[in-house]
Amino acid sequence: MNEREIDDILSRHADRLLASEPGAAVRSPDALVGLPPARLAMMAGLTQLAERVRAAFVAVEPRPAFVLAEKQQLVKAWRAPTAGVAPAERGEQRLIWMAGLGGAAYLASLGVVSLLAARAGRGWIRSARAGRPVLERAQPAP
Repeated sequence: MNEREIDDILSRHADRLLASEPGAAVRSPDALVGLPPARLAMMAGLTQLAERVRAAFVAVEPRPAFVLAEKQQLVKAWRAPTAGVAPAERGEQRLIWMAGLGGAAYLASLGVVSLLAARAGRGWIRSARAGRPVLERAQPAP
């Protein structure tokens, strides 16, 4: 029997103890049958210790002031992260809007530049077709 099997046996025995009434007799796990005497003595000792501990502990109702204080602490701890998240989300949202507006302005300026380049190109093509020089030569100043 390995450590995992021992843990499983003791866990099942603890579950039986917790499910029973305090002071009620709980039979030993069936898995103890057929164990070597040394292991059986160890497991029997552990199960008896668990039964004695279960019998010694008694459920106690907490004081109402303690319950109220713990509830307030839990509510405060629950609200604290949500209060800190809202400004960060607003900042992220503002950043997304600014990036969107910047992208829209960039696209608009690209459109304007493209339009101006197209008009200039069309004017150069018209000048070339008419036989006029596209670019005038600079004349020296008199």
